[in-house]
Order: sequence, then C-alpha cells, then structure tokens
Amino acid sequence: MSSFFSTLKRGQIYLQTWPLEAKLGIIFPENRIIKATKFAQKFMPFMAVFAVVWQQLYAKMDLTALAIVILTALCALVMPLSRLILVGKTCKITVRTAKFSVVL
Repeated sequence: MSSFFSTLKRGQIYLQTWPLEAKLGIIFPENRIIKATKFAQKFMPFMAVFAVVWQQLYAKMDLTALAIVILTALCALVMPLSRLILVGKTCKITVRTAKFSVVL
C-alpha cells in the first residue's frame, strides 16, 4: 500500500516540477497530460457533487438513477487519481531509464 501512496506522491511532485513551456509541448506529451490532470483535480470533485445533487433534485425515489449517479461520481473522483498514478509511474520509468541518481 505504501508503493501506491509513494506513486501518488511522485506524481504530485512531477506535476509541480515539470516546466510547462510551449517549446517542450511539441516534443513531450507531458504538458497536455499535466494540464488535464490539474484541471481534473479542480473540476471533477465539483462534477461528482453536482451529479449527486442533480439526481436528488429530479429523481428522488429512483434507485436505478441513484446507482448510476454513484458510479458516475466515483468515476469523476477516480479520474485525477488515475492520472497521478500514470504520471508517477512515468516519472519512475523516466528516472530509471535515464540512469540518474535522483531521489523523488
């Protein structure tokens, strides 16, 4: 379990340290991934809450709609985490293949 949290921490550090320059965006896809991850971290919790509130306002007693909205909210909350894991693993692979002695 500690490797999961260390991967998330590495991903967060990678997000903060990667230089978001337009010149690098031509070569590396990390610029787009980092921008999308930061956007998802800000927007997806709102989307999850909005989906649950919307369902409670318009389909109060429908259990099928409740199940669907809970799955939608969970997907919205897991998206930023999956991107952090992806970036954390990318960081780990990049550091290993580059033969740097960087401790993250």
